[in-house]
Amino acid sequence: MLRTPDRIMLAAFVSSVLCALSSTASSQDAHRPTIPELGDQICSAMMVVDTSGTRPAKDAFELIILNYLEIDEAEDIARRMAIREFWNANHELLICTSEARGYDSPQHLLKRILNMKGSTNFYLDNFLQDRALNVNSIEYRDGRPETLIDYIDKILQEPEVEETWDVSKLRRLRTFLIDHMNGKHAVELRAGQ
Repeated sequence: MLRTPDRIMLAAFVSSVLCALSSTASSQDAHRPTIPELGDQICSAMMVVDTSGTRPAKDAFELIILNYLEIDEAEDIARRMAIREFWNANHELLICTSEARGYDSPQHLLKRILNMKGSTNFYLDNFLQDRALNVNSIEYRDGRPETLIDYIDKILQEPEVEETWDVSKLRRLRTFLIDHMNGKHAVELRAGQ
């Protein structure tokens, strides 16, 4: 858990990032964001924090969700439970829609995080510690349903995967998602409906 001064500094940084990202919005648009808007804000803030190297991207992820839920200080267990409940209720809507060089857009937040430089740490050291999180969001790519597992499999099939990815970490993440988080391919989810 971040100490209060660290939370304040991170909150100020994330707030300034979000203000910069939404500077084109008119003052009449100043409102509580919808869940899809929030998803894009989370995505953008995580990318800025990850690129700047000032903080782990997971801090921006948690802070934005907790601010949205109007949760300031809470015990770690209560914070994680609030994040889990929010995530599981809204994960399908958390899409990165802002254009970013080198990234697909739109793109589900879980896939965008995977493409960020600190992604395996985010997944294995933080996000996936809560085994009750739903990691089976379906996103349609070229008219086909795709989950995070499908996306990882597609990456692993790329001819020059070793040049751009840490394949052992990617395979470890894939195995963990399937074995411990009930991660599935889209066809498995559709067959179970």
